[in-house]
Amino acid sequence: MNFHDRLCISTGVLAATGGETLLEAIEMVKDAGFKGLELVATAFGSPVGFPDIVPNLGLWPREYTRRERAELKKRLEGFKTLSVHAQGVGLNIAYLNPGLREESQKQYIESIELAVDLGIEVITFHCGSRAGNQRLPQETYAKYDIEFARRVIPLAEEHGLLLGYESGPFERLKKVVAEVNHPRFGINLDIGHAAMGGVSPEEWIKHFGEKIVEVHLNSVTRHSGGFIEHQPVERNNVIDYEPQPPPGEFGDDEEW
Repeated sequence: MNFHDRLCISTGVLAATGGETLLEAIEMVKDAGFKGLELVATAFGSPVGFPDIVPNLGLWPREYTRRERAELKKRLEGFKTLSVHAQGVGLNIAYLNPGLREESQKQYIESIELAVDLGIEVITFHCGSRAGNQRLPQETYAKYDIEFARRVIPLAEEHGLLLGYESGPFERLKKVVAEVNHPRFGINLDIGHAAMGGVSPEEWIKHFGEKIVEVHLNSVTRHSGGFIEHQPVERNNVIDYEPQPPPGEFGDDEEW
């Protein structure tokens, strides 16, 4: 499979600015020539727009019926690459409140069940994070990350899935992936998150290698207050996406 077949567009950045439905937007993605799609399993997250937000075109698995799933699966035919990204907005598998932590894990599992119904093998999640005034040691976050990973690995084994956490703290995810130690569990390398976290994407690739189940490709720009992620790659980008020439193309002594 070539790179173009693996390149996806995410519904997390598709907004119904013209009143489109999710199914209509999927057809527009096909017409634009994309061979892949990442389906973000939320109907009320990842907003875009200014000054008023426009929610992304998505769905909430809990209210998505069997009939709707069957129609969506049919519309996804023809794509070469598909993945599901569990809802990140409002959920946190590291809530200290056990009720909120359990609800977050439950909704993540519902995203896995959606992917199974759609015949999609790659599903990624957000690892535990800060919530409100909750500040925990990295060891505590790692404990909850490992707990959830071990809870869903049986689903990965049963259905032949690849699961992973979107890149967050580098050292913590090294610990989590090492302790989970399962061939069906790894990471989603978000290149923007890696750049903002101070560890180069190359270091992530060197360390995790085949544990990378998905990659998020986006730009990060700077402003007076810090970073803005999920930007077009050609604008004031802090990540070097310039193509490198093959070795020897300009001669061994050529500087470029």
